[in-house]
Amino acid sequence: MIDTVINNCAIDERMTVLPDQKSRPYGLYVIGFIGQCKLAWLVDTGAMRNVLSYKCYMKLPESLRFPLHEDGSQVFVADGRKTGTYGTGKLSVRIGRQDVTIRVVVADTEDSAILGMEFLADVDAKIDLVQQQLIINGEQIDCCSDVNQQLSLRCVTRRLVTIEPHSEAVIPVRLLHRQSSAPCETVNQGLRILEPYSNRLQDKGLYVGRTLVSAGETGLVPLRILNTSETTQTIGAQTVVAVAKPVTGVAELELPQVNSQCINNTQHLEENPGDMLPDLLKDLWQRSTKQLTAEESQAVAGLIHQYKDVFSLSEQELGRTNLISHHIDTGNARPIKQQPRRTSPSKHVEIETL
Repeated sequence: MIDTVINNCAIDERMTVLPDQKSRPYGLYVIGFIGQCKLAWLVDTGAMRNVLSYKCYMKLPESLRFPLHEDGSQVFVADGRKTGTYGTGKLSVRIGRQDVTIRVVVADTEDSAILGMEFLADVDAKIDLVQQQLIINGEQIDCCSDVNQQLSLRCVTRRLVTIEPHSEAVIPVRLLHRQSSAPCETVNQGLRILEPYSNRLQDKGLYVGRTLVSAGETGLVPLRILNTSETTQTIGAQTVVAVAKPVTGVAELELPQVNSQCINNTQHLEENPGDMLPDLLKDLWQRSTKQLTAEESQAVAGLIHQYKDVFSLSEQELGRTNLISHHIDTGNARPIKQQPRRTSPSKHVEIETL
């Protein structure tokens, strides 16, 4: 949970939400305004009541600090502990373009403000976890993180894109807010994962590659798109092709130590490619590469090694297949018996080498 306070409630552009060291990176928040004070509200379907932290309540200007009435309300945190309460009151909050009056309990909570089921049911709200949006009276309001960073950004093409059949293209796209989102200072900072936006591109045989990108100040990032269709595909300018979601954590993996003996063995095989073959196939390779260069000999060794399972290395491995049968139509002719045709003695040496 986070302990968020309202900073600078004057009517200017410096209003912001300042989180402390604690954070809830996977929570869904929406920005709500109490007068001109901006606050991150946690959307919590596990809470029945709407809650405003006492610290945020005391930071409100006198003109916005609503009277509290004791009604015996109790607030329990996630681990079951009971927290202190100071009463309930009504306040007007603006979320998106919606101005609603809600009843809140002022309590000692680490989250600055919580929208519970009481609010969600009253406004018939819907939560879209895929698009990460809160829908109130038909308005789609983008959720953000606890530090007011929009969770999903649109990846929009800058110009017309043409992709040849069975080919991949890397195109620059711009990261933009959805139209329902307010500007955010930290929108283009940090690592993000680019993911497909909808099935419209896939219906055309276009697939977006999931890519880890670093979104800089310019908001331009590379996007990989593969055309698997038989025809050339075009994507118009200003088309939403993907969504960029923030990376909440990066794990550092320890690379396994490389065995020096394996490296030496690999280098030895590159210098002596025939050593990878069984003895019988090695003899075949040597006889087949007498007229070839070293590079060609290495390629033949790799080919024989790749298909070594199709060779019979002994008489015991000879077999027959039942996958296919042949029929020879001889008509009315009777089978005949004929002696093998003799070959010239000069060809005997060549035959023996086969």
